[in-house]
Amino acid sequence: MATSSSDRATRIEQLRTQIKALSEELAALEREEAQDPFAQYVARVRAVGRQAIAEPQFARYFAAHERLEQEWTRRGKPTTNWEHLAVFAQVRTALDLPPIEGVGVPARAAAAATADQNPAAPVVAGAAPAATDGAVADAPKRPIPTGPRVTREQLIEMHNPILNECVELSKRASTELSSAKIGDGITSCERMIYLLERVAHAPPAMSTRIIQTIDESLKTVTVQESDRARIDSVKERALKLAAESGAR
Repeated sequence: MATSSSDRATRIEQLRTQIKALSEELAALEREEAQDPFAQYVARVRAVGRQAIAEPQFARYFAAHERLEQEWTRRGKPTTNWEHLAVFAQVRTALDLPPIEGVGVPARAAAAATADQNPAAPVVAGAAPAATDGAVADAPKRPIPTGPRVTREQLIEMHNPILNECVELSKRASTELSSAKIGDGITSCERMIYLLERVAHAPPAMSTRIIQTIDESLKTVTVQESDRARIDSVKERALKLAAESGAR
């Protein structure tokens, strides 16, 4: 049965209204997509043929980046002499953002190498300034305090031997990974993160060094798929720890 002219006109008008509404909705969704940080990140990494990280992981990195960027901007956007600069650069790399002008991979590597060049001095138990016999004889006897309060500075000093162990673990992991002992190398990295998560102050350079050790050591080594998940987990924990330490 043929459709009447008036019915066709009515239907055409309905379809045009629907098409207009769909076009407006599509344009609004496209604008939102263009402004979404995760969508922008996915577009960047896909453009260079890389795989994007999961959105929850991206959200953690993005939040850390915002905190660090605010602090960096507040300080006048320094390219040197900022203790969290290496962490900030590493987070930007993870988010596939442009590098900071004047700060590249060499600067991050130099910051990470600081842990090896200036290892924390071990604490010698019982060390105290020497006193003369006369001073000891004249010194008044004081009551022994009970329940001494340990300050943060004292706690950091007490944890220096742990940081020394982390430096050794980093060297061991590098050797193990370079010689294709992937399981042992990952275990050393996991042990290092475990210790850094529990000290009073974990230098951000030590955390970023874990990531650099893995990336540099595995350049010429074939990694099995079964080990890839552990490696990604270690790098994620290390980057999160570095970001948290840098934002304090």
